[in-house]
Amino acid sequence: MKKIYLLLSLCILFLSLYANSQNQRIVKIGAFNYYPAIFLDNDNVVKGFFVDAFKEIEKQENIKFEYIYGSWNENLERIKKGEIDLITSAAITPERQLFMDYCQTSALTVWGELYVPLESEIDGITQLEGKKIAIMKSDYNAIYFMNLIIKFGIKSIFVEVSSFEEVFKAISSKEVDAGVVNCTYGLAKSKEFNIRSTAIVFNPFDIYFATTKGKNAELLKIVDKYLNNWKHQENSVYNEARVKWTHGKTNIVWIFPKWLSISFYTLIFMSLIAFLFVFILRKQVKKATKVILEREKVLKESEAKFRSYIDSSPEGVFLTDENGKYLEVNKAASKITGYTENELLDLSIYDLVNPEKADKDATIFSELKVKGQVFAEFQYIHKNGTNRWWALVGVKLSEKRFLGFTRDITERKITENELIKLSRAIQQSPVSIIITDLNGIIEYVNPKTCELTQYSEDELIGSNPSILKSGKLDNEVYKNLWETISSGNEWFGEFQNKKKNGELFWEVASISSIYNKNGERTKYLAIKTDITEKKAFIQELEIAKTKAEASDRLKTEFMNNISHEIRTPLNGILGFAQLIADSETSDSDKLKYIEVLENSSNRLVNTITNYIDISSIVSGNMTINKDTFDIIQLLQEIYNENIKNTLSKQINFNLKQINNKNKIYIFSDKILLKKAINHLIDNSIKFTKQGYIEFGININNLDIEIFVNDSGIGISPNKINKIISPFEQGDSYGKRNYEGSGLGLSITNGIIKELDGYLIID
Repeated sequence: MKKIYLLLSLCILFLSLYANSQNQRIVKIGAFNYYPAIFLDNDNVVKGFFVDAFKEIEKQENIKFEYIYGSWNENLERIKKGEIDLITSAAITPERQLFMDYCQTSALTVWGELYVPLESEIDGITQLEGKKIAIMKSDYNAIYFMNLIIKFGIKSIFVEVSSFEEVFKAISSKEVDAGVVNCTYGLAKSKEFNIRSTAIVFNPFDIYFATTKGKNAELLKIVDKYLNNWKHQENSVYNEARVKWTHGKTNIVWIFPKWLSISFYTLIFMSLIAFLFVFILRKQVKKATKVILEREKVLKESEAKFRSYIDSSPEGVFLTDENGKYLEVNKAASKITGYTENELLDLSIYDLVNPEKADKDATIFSELKVKGQVFAEFQYIHKNGTNRWWALVGVKLSEKRFLGFTRDITERKITENELIKLSRAIQQSPVSIIITDLNGIIEYVNPKTCELTQYSEDELIGSNPSILKSGKLDNEVYKNLWETISSGNEWFGEFQNKKKNGELFWEVASISSIYNKNGERTKYLAIKTDITEKKAFIQELEIAKTKAEASDRLKTEFMNNISHEIRTPLNGILGFAQLIADSETSDSDKLKYIEVLENSSNRLVNTITNYIDISSIVSGNMTINKDTFDIIQLLQEIYNENIKNTLSKQINFNLKQINNKNKIYIFSDKILLKKAINHLIDNSIKFTKQGYIEFGININNLDIEIFVNDSGIGISPNKINKIISPFEQGDSYGKRNYEGSGLGLSITNGIIKELDGYLIID
């Protein structure tokens, strides 16, 4: 009776255990070699302080944890596919958030460290140039460190291995120069491998327990609950386990006596195996079938939901393989590129890039493979053949799958380019540009404004334009200006302003309002042109005119010449001005008339300038300012100023240099001498239809001879004295074949005499 009672008791106990086992949840945990948190010990049992913590959860929650051991990268693939329920030590990254959900409470705070052999001299990041560095595949620290090396412009060779242990083995065996591991593993294992940590410590971050996306939310809540309690209790199971595995002994294992264990299990299985085998098998099959069907249903629902999100996205979504071939695309991708979805699936990313930039664009895909994510803007070719721009966000899902989100930014790029052109035009403008707020406070000045006023940009911005006031203009001018622009009208006028050094200058200005898209006035814009030289020229012209009128000797010659050299360009100016003003004149004709108008104006200005010069010479009022200067440099300047005119007439124009003479200094009036030489060259250009013109200097003892030779029509000896007289040319007056006042050689002769030289014509 006692034997029967014992057998029945054991049966009841087993049935009770079986009933509990049927309700007990099996949770598969991905384990990898991350000593001392979790690792496979020499007895092929997964151990570590994570495992001790999970044992406590097993006792409290009726959960059974099973450990699936492999490399870190293998466990990442398993969690993606849903082959395991939980993975440890996962950093949060945008890529991983696509396929994993994380606990809210972190398991550990860790960082990356670079380890080297004990005798290595590597202690700084700059010493890694050309070095081989071991990293664990798909390790967050490794990816961060590779990006860090690239940012520093350091070229290193990275060797991927499957675990931290293999990283340390490679360092210890000198297969690599250094290796990157997590600080937790490195602290526990560096002495064992006879290696050391360097001063290169980087990327502190939290690691978490995580599950497959959209699954095991209840499991995460359970783990979060225990982690949160443990981390706030000094003597919790979790904290004691960390101390034990980090500092204590791990080789003591308590077991039942072998004979008792064998006897107990043999008795149970021999008694009940026949009775329960069929029942257990049926229950397990039914349960497994139900789980599979539920998983398939959830998977289909998730896939359908995800597909609806992708299809309704306004951004183009592309899924490619490792070669860039499109595997999946959404409707927006088809709309952006112009291709149908089926057409895109026959193409790769390289079929849509500009062939001229294919190599450059290929580096973006290569960068995505290394970094895991990229942000880029580049051109693509629309189906209609046009070049357009798109912005890309690329994410690496796996070694063979890459996800891209794109949107067309062509219009934005066009706007940016227009803004760049406008900005450059303003920055490089030869006129001053100032922008103020509605109170007249300067907000922007272009470089020309600073150059002209001698104030820096910092000195002008924030100031009032009154900083440039000279005090020479009546306040009514400024009052009128302000009333005009405040009423929304444009103001035109002239200012006499003052530079930072006190020098006065003249400007002609146009000031108007700037409006926003709602028609509201927001700023004032001033465009100003320096007319100081023009004002001075007008003043000089008036003085020259006064002197010319006072000179009785020039009056007759001037009147004889004026009908041809002043009336002709004036008639051209007046006549063509009327044609330009005529509304029936076409735009193309107006451009031609403007060119004639400009040529006539230049001819008139040159004629008046010559009259002033000859007037100064004849009246004896020419001012001489002598100084020491380099004659070689002066001749080079003259050459550069005249080369364009000779090229337009297809004349060979040469500056004859003196051998071994880079500089020759003389004491004279540089400006007048330059003017005299230019008149000689102008004369040669005018009377040389083809051939050559050459000029330069000869040195005879202390004398310097400046010469101009040409292949022109030449001058008859009996006319030499005549043409150096004012208003004369080689042809008689009224029958001249060449335009001009006839003053060129007269002015040259007068200047040379004033400079104590003489003119020779042969």
